[in-house]
Amino acid sequence: MSNPMQLSLNSRQRARKTILIVEDDASIGELLALVISQESDHQPLVARNSMQALKALGEVKPDLLVIDYYLAKENGLDLYDHILARDGFEATPAIFLTACDEELRLTFEQRHLVVLEKPFDLDILLQTIKNQLRPSCEADLAVL
Repeated sequence: MSNPMQLSLNSRQRARKTILIVEDDASIGELLALVISQESDHQPLVARNSMQALKALGEVKPDLLVIDYYLAKENGLDLYDHILARDGFEATPAIFLTACDEELRLTFEQRHLVVLEKPFDLDILLQTIKNQLRPSCEADLAVL
């Protein structure tokens, strides 16, 4: 018979998701990682640029991407397109962080992408993460 403590631990380990944060402002990246690690069961990883993010994908398959749109050498949407083109990453959800204008907002809407406009409330970020990581069947039920 299974040990109840073992079952609890296994379900908790399964619930723990990896979130790759791509943010070129070190203090914002660290703050996001701190909030996620302290306020959720998820494991945040921070990449400071596109190159670090792509390198990290060789070592880990994140369950969610949190991407700043305005990165130093490449915008976050282009990075996301590169990630989606990789085998095994086609369905990886993302949350984009930006202070966007109307044209950029329309681009995100047309692609049905989740955007949090800076400045945003950290509680809203945590709720958005929870919504993005919700299993699709559970998300479908939540809509009903």
